[in-house]
Amino acid sequence: MVDEIVMIHSEDAFKDYQRKKNKGSEVSETDEYLALMMEEADTDNRQTGRGTEIMAAQKTSEDKGVKPDMTQAAKPENMPDDKELRLVSDLLQHLKSTKMTAGQLDLLLDKLTMQFDQLVHGKLIGQLKQTDNYTFAKEYLDMEIQPIKDVIERMKRMIGTLQEKQITLNDDLTDAKKETDAKLIKVKEEVFSDIERQNKTINAKIDHEIQRNSRNLDESVKSLKNEISESAKKERKAAEDSIREIRSKTEDEQGKLRDSLTALSKQNQEKLESENKRMAKELSEMKEKTQKSLRVLSDYMLLVIEAASLRSKIEKLSYDKDLDDMKSINL
Repeated sequence: MVDEIVMIHSEDAFKDYQRKKNKGSEVSETDEYLALMMEEADTDNRQTGRGTEIMAAQKTSEDKGVKPDMTQAAKPENMPDDKELRLVSDLLQHLKSTKMTAGQLDLLLDKLTMQFDQLVHGKLIGQLKQTDNYTFAKEYLDMEIQPIKDVIERMKRMIGTLQEKQITLNDDLTDAKKETDAKLIKVKEEVFSDIERQNKTINAKIDHEIQRNSRNLDESVKSLKNEISESAKKERKAAEDSIREIRSKTEDEQGKLRDSLTALSKQNQEKLESENKRMAKELSEMKEKTQKSLRVLSDYMLLVIEAASLRSKIEKLSYDKDLDDMKSINL
């Protein structure tokens, strides 16, 4: 597709365009064709304008009674553009301002051709019917309009070329897309294969590292167990030595305490035996003194009783009366 359409309205502008084209980068054949086509369209517009002025001059001459002369028609320059006679120029302006596909451009040209026939050809023919030189003017108008139609036909052929190029470009794009997709699939497969290899390598390294760490951990655990066992043995031995020392000290203390208690017990026992002997002696002495006193008292009582002749009464009372009765007896 053509990215930009250049408008050229004069021969000098076209020569300047050709000079710039030769100096600058290469321009494609389609771009050159567009430039030539736009120049011809502008020329056709000017020719159509001249035809309109010729018809106007003929109409004026007929009104004045003068026979029209086609060779003497005036060709003024810088004539203002008429709306109906600048359809092709408007088309090119529209194509320049918008980006259309070849199909859309083809439909637009068909529509513009129909509008051209209706608005330009039909309107001008309707105006010519009001003149006396209708046949001549119609032929001249057809002759003047034919270049514009040729331009439209060339534009249609160009559109066909553009459509073919677009189809070719679409095919190329499709092929390129397929090739790109195939390359992308291949690259994806290579990337996935590489990733899988890397994953396998990483997994193997991880497994090796895990096994190495596991072995190191087992060795560390064994070493720690050995250290703990040795430490426990040392602590046990130290505890046993300490207990043995404490037991020895305790046995010594117990022996000393036992000896001390034995000596104290023996001493207390000796004191107790001595005290018991003393108390037994004192008790024996007191018992003897008591018995002696009782005997003396008994003897005194017997003497008193016998002396009082009351022995028989007392004996009788002592067997027949209780203690209260005996207390109440008035001897």
